[in-house]
Amino acid sequence: MSLEPYFTQYPNLKAVFWPNADTIKWAKGKPPHPLVALVQNTDDRAKHVAGRTDHCCLAISRHSPNWLKAKAAIVLTDEHPQNISATLGEIRAFGELIWVWQDKVKAGKHGHDFEFAQEGQNIRVEVFTQQHRTKRDSIEHPRSEGKRISSQVIEVFPFGQPERPEKDNVQGEAVSKLAGMKQ
Repeated sequence: MSLEPYFTQYPNLKAVFWPNADTIKWAKGKPPHPLVALVQNTDDRAKHVAGRTDHCCLAISRHSPNWLKAKAAIVLTDEHPQNISATLGEIRAFGELIWVWQDKVKAGKHGHDFEFAQEGQNIRVEVFTQQHRTKRDSIEHPRSEGKRISSQVIEVFPFGQPERPEKDNVQGEAVSKLAGMKQ
C-alpha cells in the first residue's frame, strides 16, 4: 500500500521525503516508523505536529536545503526510532527558529544544534526531543504570549526529579544514576 495519499496533505513533507518514504522497511511488531506515524495519525494533536513539521520543512528548504537533505536521509535510513524522532524534532526546532530569527540562525558546528546572535550574545540551542512511551518527570511553567511568538518553559528531568531540591540537583541525579550502574 502506498503512503502517497498521506503525504499529499503535507506538500512540504512530501517534497522532502517522497518517494523514498514509500520504501521504508519497518519490522512487524514494532511501533510504526515515526515519519509514517506522523503523516498517518488522525488525532488533532498529531495533525498539528505534522502541520508544523510541514511548515518547518518549507522554511528550512529555503534557508538550508543541504542541512534538510542530510536530516531527511537520517529519518529515512536510521533503524532506531529514538534517532528518527530526535531528527524530526531538530527539523521542527530549526524551522521555528528560522521563522523567528530568519537568516540570523545557523546550524551548529560542534556540540550544539543551532546558534544565533542576539543583543551581542551568541545563543546556542541544543534540541531535546521527548520520546513516546517513556515515563518522564517534568514541570510545565505557564505559557508566555507575545505579538510574534509564544513560549513555554518545560523542565525535563531525564534521570528523575531531585527529591530534595534544597540539597540535590539534576546533575547530581544523573551522576547518582550512572554511578549506581554495575559494570
